[in-house]
Amino acid sequence: MNNGTRAALAATAAAAMLLAGCGMSPAVTSDGSPAFPDRSRASLPEGTFVNVDNLRQVQPGLTKRQVYELIREPHFNEGIVGVHVWNYVFDLRDAGSEQIVACQYQVQFDRHYRVKGTYWKDARCAELAAGDGQKTAPAVQGNGPDPGKGGETGPG
Repeated sequence: MNNGTRAALAATAAAAMLLAGCGMSPAVTSDGSPAFPDRSRASLPEGTFVNVDNLRQVQPGLTKRQVYELIREPHFNEGIVGVHVWNYVFDLRDAGSEQIVACQYQVQFDRHYRVKGTYWKDARCAELAAGDGQKTAPAVQGNGPDPGKGGETGPG
């Protein structure tokens, strides 16, 4: 393959990656709150169980590698390399009712790919993850079909 063909292939691949990124949802809404993707687009839209003790360890300053080791890969097609937001759908058990609740969780990374913030779409999920009064990520007003749920619960 000659250099001209290689350059053309590289330019085509770069353009395709840029266009693919244009279709991604923004990390924040116009009011500055985190934007969550449509849950039906997740690799497991029904959710997956997470080790809650590991989840509670996800805090600002951790690297992507550390987050990956704690809660694994994101559940949407946002990718792992070069992105600043990972989204998850976790199943959490309500100890009082034994009900299983599917919860959307988001990790945002800074320009150095360290955690700058973590968020729950719904306040109930933040409470379930926190357990006995422990600190966890704040919940935000969701951008889904039930905008009445959510709200800040405190710093992550």
